[in-house]
Amino acid sequence: MTSVREGLRGTRARRMMIDVIAVVVLCLIIGCGFQPVFDGLGFLLTVGIGTGLGVAIAVVASLRAWALPLTVLATVAGYFLVGAAAALPGTTFFAIPTLESFRSLTTGIVTAWKSFITAGLPLSTDEHALVPFILMTVCGVTSASAALRLKHAAWALLPLGLTAAAVALLGSRTAELPVVAGAAFAVVLIAWLGVRHALDPSRHLLHASTEATAVHLRAIRRRRVVAAAAVLLIAMVGGSAGGAYLFDGGRTDRVVARDHVVPPLQPHDYTSPLQSFRAFVRDHADSAQFTITGLPTGARVRLAALDAYDGLVLQASDGASAGSGRFLPLSGGAADESTLTRVGVVVGDYTGVWVPTVGAVQELTYDPAARTAGATERRNTYYNDQTQTALNTAGLAPGMVYTVETTIERSPSRASLADAPFAAVRMPPAVNVPEEVAALASQATADATTPLEKVEALAGWLSSTGYFSHGLEGDAPSLSGHGAVRLHDFLDSDTIVGDDEQYAVTMMLMAAQLGIPARVVMGWYPSGDGAITDPFVANGDNLHAWVEVAFAGHGWVAFDPAPPPDKVPRESAPRPRSDPRPQVLQPPIPPQEAVDDTPLAPNDRDNGEEQDKPEEASIDWGSIALSAAVVGGGALLLAPGVIVLLIKEMRRRRRQRSVSVPARIAGGWDEIVDRAVDLRVPVRAGATRVETARTLQRAFPDVAVLPLAHRADAGVFGPATADGAEGEAFWDEAGRVVHGMRLSVGRARRMRARISLRSVIGARGRSRGGGGPDGDTSALSATAERGR
Repeated sequence: MTSVREGLRGTRARRMMIDVIAVVVLCLIIGCGFQPVFDGLGFLLTVGIGTGLGVAIAVVASLRAWALPLTVLATVAGYFLVGAAAALPGTTFFAIPTLESFRSLTTGIVTAWKSFITAGLPLSTDEHALVPFILMTVCGVTSASAALRLKHAAWALLPLGLTAAAVALLGSRTAELPVVAGAAFAVVLIAWLGVRHALDPSRHLLHASTEATAVHLRAIRRRRVVAAAAVLLIAMVGGSAGGAYLFDGGRTDRVVARDHVVPPLQPHDYTSPLQSFRAFVRDHADSAQFTITGLPTGARVRLAALDAYDGLVLQASDGASAGSGRFLPLSGGAADESTLTRVGVVVGDYTGVWVPTVGAVQELTYDPAARTAGATERRNTYYNDQTQTALNTAGLAPGMVYTVETTIERSPSRASLADAPFAAVRMPPAVNVPEEVAALASQATADATTPLEKVEALAGWLSSTGYFSHGLEGDAPSLSGHGAVRLHDFLDSDTIVGDDEQYAVTMMLMAAQLGIPARVVMGWYPSGDGAITDPFVANGDNLHAWVEVAFAGHGWVAFDPAPPPDKVPRESAPRPRSDPRPQVLQPPIPPQEAVDDTPLAPNDRDNGEEQDKPEEASIDWGSIALSAAVVGGGALLLAPGVIVLLIKEMRRRRRQRSVSVPARIAGGWDEIVDRAVDLRVPVRAGATRVETARTLQRAFPDVAVLPLAHRADAGVFGPATADGAEGEAFWDEAGRVVHGMRLSVGRARRMRARISLRSVIGARGRSRGGGGPDGDTSALSATAERGR
C-alpha cells in the first residue's frame, strides 16, 4: 500500500506539471491571435507575463487549497503589482509601479477596452497592451484552476474558448497563419486530455490492484495508440478548418468588434471639397498643393468620391447605402506585395481634411521625421474602401510626408465593357434635382441600347453641347456652384457654359434619373496628352472632377463629361434667351394706381386707414403656457429656499424687537448660535453659553465669541438693569461676530448655511445657552425680567 500511495503522489505531481504546461501553451497560442493588431512582436512579452501570472496564482491556490475569494484577491493583487511593468512600462520607475501606474491600472479596467477597439491599426504596445494582459491573466488563472482543481480537465475548455473568441472579436480582419494556429491548438488540447486521462489516479489504482496479463496490456496499448493517432488526425483537420473559419483574414463576413463599436465617421460634418473647386482653380493655379512621386501612367489622384446630392451640395454619404461604404480607422490590407504600388506624397500649400490617395489604398504611413506643428497622427485618418476616399479629422498641414501603398486596377477597355451590365449597387437617392435633368437624360440616351452606350451618350451629349469656362478674368461668364438653382440655369440657358464641377454633377444626376450607379470624384491628373512627369505637382491648373460608373465585373469606370478647355463660347457671355412679347401688350394695360387714386368716401377712408394699420398680434397661448410653466417651475424650485430665508428673517426680527432687554440680549446670543449651527458647527444641546462659546472659538479662532458670552450672561443675570442701548450694542456686536464666522468659511458653505434648516428644525422650546449660572432658558429670562 505504501508503494501505491507513493505512486499516486508521483502521478498527481506529473499530472499537475502536464496541466500547467498544457494550459500555458494553449494560452500562448490564443494570445498569438493579437499579432495582426499590434505593430510588432512586443505584445508577446505581455501575453507571456499575463499567462504566467495567472497560472502561477492558480498553482499556489491549488496547493494551498485557497477558497475562491482568496484566489480572486490574489489575482487582483498580482494585477496591480505586475501589470504596470508588463503593460504600462512608461508609468513605472525602473519597473517599480508608481501612483500613475496604479491610477492607469484602475481606470484601465474599464477604459482600456474602448481605446483598444477604437484606435487605428496597428496598435502600439506602449499604449494598448493592457487588454492582452488582462485577458491572458484571467485566462491563465481560470483555465489552470479548472484543470488543477476540478475532476474533469475538460472544464478548462470553457475559459480557453471564451478567451479565444474574445481575441478574435477584438482583433482585425486579417490573421497570421490561421490554419497553423488552429491545428496547433487542437493537437495540444487533444494530446493533453489524452495524457491526463492516462495519468488518472483512479486508473493507476485499478492497474495496481488488477493482475492483468501482458498480452492484455499490449492489446490495450495498441488500441490506445491507434485511437490517439486518429484523434490527432481529426484534431489537425478540424483545428485547421476551425482556424481558417475563425481567423482567416480573407473572409468578408468575419465579425470584429472595431467594425461595429467604432462610431462611423460622419462625412456630413466636413465641408464637401467640391464646394471649393472654383476657389482651387482661381487661387492655386500655379501653387503646388502636393508633390507626388511614383505615380503610374494613367493613374489619377483622388481627393474625394461624392455621391449624396440634396439640392444644395454634393458630398460624401454617411454609409447608409451599400455602394457608399463607411469611413473606418485606417488599417492595413491583405494585398499581395507584388501587386502593390508605392506612391510618395509631400504636402505643399494644401490644408484640409480630405487626404489625396491613389487607387485602392492598402496602407498609408506618415513620415515621423517630416511632421510639423500642424501634423496629425495616423489614428486621425479614416478610409472608405468602397469609395477609395481618405479623410484626416485633424487636417493635413504643409510639410507633411506620407507614403501610400496601393493597388491600381487597369481601366477596362471599351470592348470589355460592351456587353457588361451595370453593377447592382444601391446608391443614396438624389433629391431636389432640377426638372430639366430627367428630360435631357432621356433625350440624350434615346438611341442608346447597351449600358455602356447610355453612359457614353450622357458624357458625349454634355461634352459636345456645352462649352468650357471657369468664369475667371478673361473667360466667358460662368458661375460657380452645383446646387439645384445653378444647374437649372446651367441647363436652361441657350449656351451651356461651365467647368468640371457643373458637368460632372449634371452627368451624375442624369445617370441617377436613369437608374445608373454613378458618383463624382474630385482629384488631379495631367492635362493635355496625359503624360505624367515624376514628380507630379498637383495644383489648381490640373484639378478636375469626373464621373465614375459601376459596371458588373469591372468596378467603377471613369468618364469625363466636361468639354476640352479650349472649347470656349464664341461670345463673351451666353446669349440671353429670346422671349418675344405679343403686340397686345403695347400699350400696356392701364395701371392699377388709378383705383388707388380714386377719392375715398369718409367711411371708405376710415376703412382704408384701418386696413393700413398692422393687424393685432394673435395671442400665442402655447408660448404663454410654456413661459408660465418655466416661471412656475423656477418658482417651485426657489420656493423652499425663499421660505427658509423668510422664517429666519422673521425669527431674527422677533428676537431683536423683544420688549425685555435681557430677552433681547438672549435672543442676540441665540442668533449667533443658530448661525453657527447653520454653518455645521457641532453645538451640544444643553451646554451653557460659555461652553458653547468655547466650541465656537475652536471652530472660528479669529472671532471673539467668548467675551460676548460673558457679556450675554451679565446682561441676563447681572444685578444692574440693562437699558435699551445695551441691547442694541449687543446686537451690533453679535452681527460682527456672525459676519466674522461667515467670512471664516468658503462661499459654498456660506450659501448652504443661508438656506439650511438645521437651526429651524431644532428644539426651540429652550435657549441654546442652557440653564445654570452661565446660561438661561426663556423662562429664566422672563423670571429675571420680572425680578428687575
